[in-house]
Amino acid sequence: MDFLTKSLPEITGITYAKLSRARIDVAPLPEAVGLSIAKPKIMMGIEVEVENYRNEVQFRTGLWQRREDGSLRNHGWEFVTPPICGQTLINAISDICNTLPQEIDFSPRTSIHAHINYRDTTMETIINTVVVYLVFEKILYQFAGADRWDNIFCVPLQETEVPADIGRYLKTGKLGELFGTWDKYAGLNLRPLLNPEFGTIEYRQMRGHRDPVLLLKWINLIQRIKIFAKTTRLAALLPYVKSLNTTSAYEQFLRDVFKEDAPTLLTYDINYGDLKQAMESGVTSVKLITLPSAFIERLKHSITPDSLLVTKTGVQLVEPEEKKKQISTGY
Repeated sequence: MDFLTKSLPEITGITYAKLSRARIDVAPLPEAVGLSIAKPKIMMGIEVEVENYRNEVQFRTGLWQRREDGSLRNHGWEFVTPPICGQTLINAISDICNTLPQEIDFSPRTSIHAHINYRDTTMETIINTVVVYLVFEKILYQFAGADRWDNIFCVPLQETEVPADIGRYLKTGKLGELFGTWDKYAGLNLRPLLNPEFGTIEYRQMRGHRDPVLLLKWINLIQRIKIFAKTTRLAALLPYVKSLNTTSAYEQFLRDVFKEDAPTLLTYDINYGDLKQAMESGVTSVKLITLPSAFIERLKHSITPDSLLVTKTGVQLVEPEEKKKQISTGY
């Protein structure tokens, strides 16, 4: 199934607007000293919604632009950045969190959306992202805000037909059509992949707030998902995830994906309940993603028996001498 190896521009046929890569080594704002992100070179855009914004302020970075948002009330506005990365991204977050007037309101209608660049990926990376996200969806929602699961502007994928749809599109090879049918209010939104100005996947779960440390922790988590998805093969990932109900390696998988940022989800002071229970529903959703048998057999040729996911799942592979490529799940 060669369509999995196609780049995003090849899949969509879109010529994306050129990204102007922001410097990652700019001087930090005074209050941003000590703040960091997992991968400084990943380009991102941030959208912060607020209400009761009545007095205009000047942002020191000059990066935030104000625009109207019909879902907000009471002098509600949305502030957005261009695509930025590294220390520029850190400065922008520190700037808005510390510069917004104290009287602004982060009502339940407000949220923070993070767009992460996927122009440099393949369809396999995009599907891997959805698979990994599904497993951790409930935990990510709990981190982002206890009431966000029931918010109509960030609908969980587990409450939709997306997993089954992915399986159907995998069988036809027309995965590019999947983006166009995606609900723009899904918690994980793939529709911006079709926007020539974006080419991003949007995370919509995060509640409105002005805590730069919390927001950067969130950015680190979603960057880790992209990194893992980009360095893993789907043919190994799916059986690994589907075996979690049997192996109970839930915490290990969390550590495999989030690496140094895993403690953010394991120790954050919030009522997660049981980690296994939170992840089980995501694994059940992933099981709805079925692959054609010919597709599975073809991809097995690209996996070596000593790869991390294969050793954990025990998936049966073709003879070693027939393998030509190495699967990498490292960073």
